[in-house]
Amino acid sequence: KYETDQRIVVGVNGFVREDEQLEIPILRIDKQVELDQRQKLADLRARRDNKRTQQTLDELEKACREERNIMPPLLEAVRAYATLGEMVNAMKKVYGTYTETPVF
Repeated sequence: KYETDQRIVVGVNGFVREDEQLEIPILRIDKQVELDQRQKLADLRARRDNKRTQQTLDELEKACREERNIMPPLLEAVRAYATLGEMVNAMKKVYGTYTETPVF
């Protein structure tokens, strides 16, 4: 359909600027940035109260299971220095992961 122009997609097979730069610049992040971030995360986990953090994550999961308002447990988890990934993982245990169905 695209090749025969039965379906026009702007920028692909219609309304294409010939003078437009086709190469997209790629953001390259230095490996040291990753190492620094990993160290910050390790430091955070070393100095926080991991028992309290786990309790807040358990409460978040419980609130999700009981279909309660999850904002108060989320805020408590933040106050206990839970990471975004830890909070998301607690919710994934109940809700799973959304996968969009592609439509062609």
